Amino acid sequence: MAETGALDLNPGAARRAGDHARASDRLAAMREAFIDVAGARGLFGRVPGGDRAEQALTSAATTMLDELDRTGLTVKDISDSAYRMAEIADETDRAAHSRLVTAGEAVQYMYAAVGGSQPSPPSDPE
Repeated sequence: MAETGALDLNPGAARRAGDHARASDRLAAMREAFIDVAGARGLFGRVPGGDRAEQALTSAATTMLDELDRTGLTVKDISDSAYRMAEIADETDRAAHSRLVTAGEAVQYMYAAVGGSQPSPPSDPE
């Protein structure tokens, strides 16, 4: 089957994807956990090497917080992009409907000009 270049946009699915990305609180929960770990002191008590282990753990938690901040921006970008795609789909649907109505009016005019019967105009999808 040959590729036509046609693209079906589903604004409802795009909005749901945007909502889901924004509503995901997993990143926030992970962030809170890493903040707790990064701020904890005395985790290893008097265990030999406990200070070094605590420093390593704090450093790892701080690094993960930095990564989560970057990931959070990416999730927001994904959500924003999904909402924008829904807007584009809506705009495309409105433009296509407008063109269809205009074409229907032209066809009616041509039928009337040649004395034929007029086909019914396209209905409004809303």
